[in-house]
Amino acid sequence: MAPSRFATLAAAVACLACLIACERSAERDAADGGRASGPSSHAAATGAPAATQPRPLDVLVDEWVAGQQEDVAERLLAAVDCESPVEARRLYSMSEPEFAAIPDAARRPLHDSITARTTGLLQIGRACLQEAARLAAAEDRAAARRLLETLRCLGEANRGPEVVLLVDLVGKFLYEKASNALASPGESAATQPGSDAP
Repeated sequence: MAPSRFATLAAAVACLACLIACERSAERDAADGGRASGPSSHAAATGAPAATQPRPLDVLVDEWVAGQQEDVAERLLAAVDCESPVEARRLYSMSEPEFAAIPDAARRPLHDSITARTTGLLQIGRACLQEAARLAAAEDRAAARRLLETLRCLGEANRGPEVVLLVDLVGKFLYEKASNALASPGESAATQPGSDAP
């Protein structure tokens, strides 16, 4: 990765971490949860106890980061409900302008945790793309399609102007790879996780 791109991503992650901490109290007061991610995302990033039950996506990502990586495709299908509100499928919800306004000194405390969790989401996506390719090769196309559709809706929720750059890159990667595989189910290259990675 080019140094300038790495620096941009690092800054995005740092700003993201700070904004998460700042929005914790506002989120608790909001009846509908507002734009912020689930309470367990904040808890995972800060080490504070969760105010409510952890979201299934948070549990999956945190367990993956902790080394519990078996049966990830089945667990992803259980964790991601494509009919749920988009916020339930987002790792974090905050825009580039929101985190760009955070002072430099406040960006650092949560940097490692946010980086690890976003990387975990990417790794989960790659593992599930591999599993979808394996299922398709074994002629279990219905299972492959279900997994790819779940990955696509997960990617769709984690891209766009509502999320910061690092999350957006991962979301776009998942959305595009899953969409390509769904459009060309006979082409195994569409589900190869190593190409066009963010």
